[in-house]
Amino acid sequence: GLVPEAAILGIRGSLDPWLRLNEITAFESVRARDLVAPFPPAALMHRTSGLDNDQHFAAHGGAIVRALAAASPKPLSDYRDLLDFGAGAGRLARMFKGFQGRYVGADIDAGSVAWIAGNLPWVQAVKTEPGRTLPFADAAFDAAAGISVFTHMNEGDQFFYLDELR
Repeated sequence: GLVPEAAILGIRGSLDPWLRLNEITAFESVRARDLVAPFPPAALMHRTSGLDNDQHFAAHGGAIVRALAAASPKPLSDYRDLLDFGAGAGRLARMFKGFQGRYVGADIDAGSVAWIAGNLPWVQAVKTEPGRTLPFADAAFDAAAGISVFTHMNEGDQFFYLDELR
């Protein structure tokens, strides 16, 4: 059969069909599952998100993309340089399949960074160090997202990284 446009365009296409493909259609057949980004191993998924089920992981990723799209002044695919601060096992990064700009996924977890680097080719995976300056030039990104990152930091680290991201 024909490959749906949502699978070809990914995040560059219409958002609703892309999210439906990721959250629902991908779990209806093996062929459909091959149209979305791979899922991390359950142990890695659980370590970085508390989830251990592909469909729940996809649903969370879809909910995050919807929230970002609603808050963004422009379509997510129009950004040129995105920073996913605390990328974890790629819950958000997988949803950016088809992204044409530079997508950087930064995390302190070496296992997450290695998995992303080996499985999500549109993501530049970068290992960072806790409490250290981020390894990026000033104004290197036109947008940054940090999903469930600051809740794991003390107040001093929160202010440090807010300043880094600014």
